[in-house]
Amino acid sequence: MPDGFPPALLNALAESYYATLARNTLLLQELERIVEAFEQAGIDVIVLKGAALAQTVYEDIGLRPMSDIDLLVRQGYLEQAVRIAQGMGYGEMIPEGQKAILAEEVDRHAVFAKDNIALELHWNIVGGKEDWRTPPLDWVWEQTKPIAVSGHSGRTLKLSVNILFLSAHQALQHGLATGRLLWMHDVYRLLFQRGPDMDWDGLITMARELRWGASLRVVLKTVQDWFDYPIPIPVLTRLGQFQSADERQVRLKRERILTPSEEAWNRLVNTRGRQKIRLFLAHLFPSPEQMRYRYNPRSRWLLPLCYPYRWVEKPLDLLKSYLQHRKAAK
Repeated sequence: MPDGFPPALLNALAESYYATLARNTLLLQELERIVEAFEQAGIDVIVLKGAALAQTVYEDIGLRPMSDIDLLVRQGYLEQAVRIAQGMGYGEMIPEGQKAILAEEVDRHAVFAKDNIALELHWNIVGGKEDWRTPPLDWVWEQTKPIAVSGHSGRTLKLSVNILFLSAHQALQHGLATGRLLWMHDVYRLLFQRGPDMDWDGLITMARELRWGASLRVVLKTVQDWFDYPIPIPVLTRLGQFQSADERQVRLKRERILTPSEEAWNRLVNTRGRQKIRLFLAHLFPSPEQMRYRYNPRSRWLLPLCYPYRWVEKPLDLLKSYLQHRKAAK
């Protein structure tokens, strides 16, 4: 027993570790079943976030808590992947702001659940289709390496690309106002794993090309401050010298948590071309199933009234948020 540690604290840590170990063992066994089923169907898969990190970056799967299983599949195989997941007992959890999952292309993932296990099937990362925040998917699939899933073929992101993705996931997609210590520790572990062999020039070049420079800069600075990891001064300096498209987004989401209406507006602003119109209509006229999920009317006859309520609710929420933050800025 380490000196100076109260027994009660050690017991609590041990309980947390064994609970995490048990939970992760269950999730990784389920991951094996899913990857095997996808492999048999000829569906390539990239294992993202916790399910990959727990196996490749942490020495022990009990050291990295996992809440769900995140997998990236090619959009052309999405419908088939969904059918396989449903055949394995997973039911869809309809998220706010999406249309029928197989018809809607502007979003990035769908969430399914079975018992106490959540499965997220992604076909884009960070943003949706035609969103400038989304990296080219062909490029993403090229930036992978094999990962063993109990003898089945899976892939995960290469280390440098994973650092970039996790940085954008935290700072650009969710925002540092909602960030978690665990997410920062993931980046720290990746940096620690590469150590002095880190290709900083390559990382900065990719950040510039993907327009994720601000995301990478603030996450690296946070990792340096929280974990005392020695990020080379020239790296942070160079990242601060070029104007990155994500600068405003990162700053906004660092200051506060956006409301659902603000987040919907944010997605609309960041989407290009025809997809902007599709996204606007998806929020204006969600499917009846999603309206029931969102507003839960007591009678099906009340469902049509939920639409005009929504059309008033969302602009008022945006106006309220704007006035509150303008007042706070004075």
